[in-house]
Amino acid sequence: MNPRPSANLFGTILQNLMFAPLAACFHRFWEWWNSVPSVAQNITYNVIGGILTAIAISLYWSGSARLLRRKFRHIFGQTRKSYFLCYGALVLRRELKQLAATNSKDWVNYPLAKRSNPTLAFSAESAASACEIRAASYLSSAIGRDGRLLSEFASDDELASRLDIDVISFGALSNQKTIDLFSNDANDLAEYDHSKGFFVRKKDTTLLCPPQPNYDYGMIIKIHPQQFQKRTWIACAGIGEWGTSGSAWFLANRWKKIEAKVGKKNFACVIRVESQKDESATLVFHMYSR
Repeated sequence: MNPRPSANLFGTILQNLMFAPLAACFHRFWEWWNSVPSVAQNITYNVIGGILTAIAISLYWSGSARLLRRKFRHIFGQTRKSYFLCYGALVLRRELKQLAATNSKDWVNYPLAKRSNPTLAFSAESAASACEIRAASYLSSAIGRDGRLLSEFASDDELASRLDIDVISFGALSNQKTIDLFSNDANDLAEYDHSKGFFVRKKDTTLLCPPQPNYDYGMIIKIHPQQFQKRTWIACAGIGEWGTSGSAWFLANRWKKIEAKVGKKNFACVIRVESQKDESATLVFHMYSR
């Protein structure tokens, strides 16, 4: 009786049956390829090299874009839809309306004018500060460019009753959504103290940093509200007009510097800005939740 074939023998037979045809095909291809003129071979190598380079570049940029958006979400939150960019709606003070009524009816009905043509008068139920318009334009560009997301422009009056939203508000006490952020239970970081005229720690009301004269200051603060912890609230609160727009410019264009310091934690940053120079915005203090 013949001995039973071993498992190794069966394995060798299967390998030969599977790879022998491939080896034969490869041998025939190699013989044909060696018969191809060298000029044609070089052209083929260049074409293949170009295709592989294009694939490698595409994979690199695709990976870089995914990494950028992941870091973007560390700062701006996990929303996949859109942000509200919230300005503080302002109205004419009651005392001024009363004063205008005693002098001229037109002052009451048409209290606004153009700097370029002050002879024209206009009416509006509410108005927005120019610094908050600038701030919104900075963040709208960044959200679309780096986050591939949409943004909506709305006043704090329109959003007054809404909490289940992702929002970036501009201004300190002039914006009700910023006030909502300061007073939310999730904010254990900082707020604006009107009596001290600067930003203070929530726990002991000490100044976040010593302000220097001849600068405007802004604070960028982010929390996830206690009621809706998957939402993100951010405020660019300014002391001085350029503090508001300068801090928004820094958030829009230097958010990666903030992300490198705080990761995905709640944070508060103080930004120092030269008057009329949003691009001079400099980070002078930061803190984050533990």
